[in-house]
Amino acid sequence: MPSIIVEQEMSEMDFRLILHVKELREDIGMTQVELSQKMGLASGFVGKVEMFGNSAKYNIRHLPLIAKALGFKNVGEVLPKGIATKDLVRVILEKVPLLKKNGELSKNKFEYKMLEVVAVETKNQNQK
Repeated sequence: MPSIIVEQEMSEMDFRLILHVKELREDIGMTQVELSQKMGLASGFVGKVEMFGNSAKYNIRHLPLIAKALGFKNVGEVLPKGIATKDLVRVILEKVPLLKKNGELSKNKFEYKMLEVVAVETKNQNQK
């Protein structure tokens, strides 16, 4: 199975939050599994969020869990700096099958590579 291009639409704030939490996590050397477990969630949750290939995202409930797991005293430290300038973005990904131990391409395990992020024009933006 060759790679395919997939698109995921989300709010710019969701996109920026995912990237910011990933950066914070990596800065302290914490794995996706460790953050998931420290948040009290399934071990694969953070990996699914950071993969962008499915609809898993952080929500308001997750913010204090992330802050505590990363050792912050304030939820605001988890939020990305600045104000989102777009309502929605489209994340364009390449879905690449992983190799099995025998060298064959997997039919159900994939890696997602981010190719591009583009603004999505919404009705409200067009009226300005």
